[in-house]
Amino acid sequence: MQEKIAMDKQAIISVLRRVLDPEHPINIVDMGLVRPEDITITESEVQVEFTPTSPVCPMGAVIGMLIRKALEDASPGVRVVVRLKPGSHSQEAAYNGMINDDQQYQSTIEKLAAGGHLDRLILKE
Repeated sequence: MQEKIAMDKQAIISVLRRVLDPEHPINIVDMGLVRPEDITITESEVQVEFTPTSPVCPMGAVIGMLIRKALEDASPGVRVVVRLKPGSHSQEAAYNGMINDDQQYQSTIEKLAAGGHLDRLILKE
């Protein structure tokens, strides 16, 4: 059962300020990868579209998974859907599939955690 969404766009932006770009020690909000207008909140889910740092950014899928993880951790039980902005990446369809495929997502998050990267890329409050 889906939980009621208790976060508004500002709360989501606050959560995303803790997510760092894997290649730069800057949060994804300050980098301009996610803005309030990129967030949609419905009765059943939070949707976030983001712009990768370049059309060939090799970390695009990882950034999307970090966004998903940070929001799922901040609001357990809420469905989070993350996508690259249409036309923003050469591998857009493949990356969107990876971000939202639960098995690939879980495997990547586990690998990031095991390597000590997750705590470095999603800062604690």
